[in-house]
Amino acid sequence: MNVGHLSYLFFLVLLILLDLIPLTESQRRARGHRTNRRRSRITQCRPTTADIYGPYYRPSFPKLHRLCSPDASRYRHQALIVSGYVYERNCRTPIPRARLEIWQADRRGKYEGTARCRGYVQTNNNGYYRFLTVHPGKYQVSYAEAQRVAQMYNRPMGHRWRPAHIHFKVNSRRGHKSLVSQMYFAGDAHLGRNDTCIVCNSEHSDLVVRPKRSCRRNGCVSYVNFNIVLERGNGLNLG
Repeated sequence: MNVGHLSYLFFLVLLILLDLIPLTESQRRARGHRTNRRRSRITQCRPTTADIYGPYYRPSFPKLHRLCSPDASRYRHQALIVSGYVYERNCRTPIPRARLEIWQADRRGKYEGTARCRGYVQTNNNGYYRFLTVHPGKYQVSYAEAQRVAQMYNRPMGHRWRPAHIHFKVNSRRGHKSLVSQMYFAGDAHLGRNDTCIVCNSEHSDLVVRPKRSCRRNGCVSYVNFNIVLERGNGLNLG
């Protein structure tokens, strides 16, 4: 059996595990509540920081639990499972059936390729969501765009790189605002002041996750937990 077959089998196993062996409710509650308690102590129960849409948002999203699926050859070492809870403002009450629109670059840092790296998922009755994707690649903004933003904010133009990130738009219920935000990765050299996007919020710790990686002979997968707390009110919370 060649490496291509092994990679394909590993990809299939990931999908089977994602769809057929979900966490039990007690495991979900324990994981979410532990993470939420840690985050609540740090943030004093603040709503998740908003961020910008960026230039690649599209209003039409297919329902997908596997993003970038045509990019299957890259799942062998770059698979990423993202999960978490959507909470009300008190950081304790989960919001069921909330819709999360998700979009990202593929491994090459491209948004408009053939890989379907955009879709939506819904939280279950316990406010829990999960999806499978690949770790997003970095990209450079155009020289003209970097120059325009630098002049607008009277700052020198830097390197033009954006850190790896995944976009979220959470369409809420129960009297809470919808949220646009981005999830970033700890250890990225282009977070914060090194982010070419001056108006983005990659320096905020509540948007930065630290993946846990698990490897077997035929490939690796990373896991991140990203809980989201919504702000009370109506309308849209946008960075």
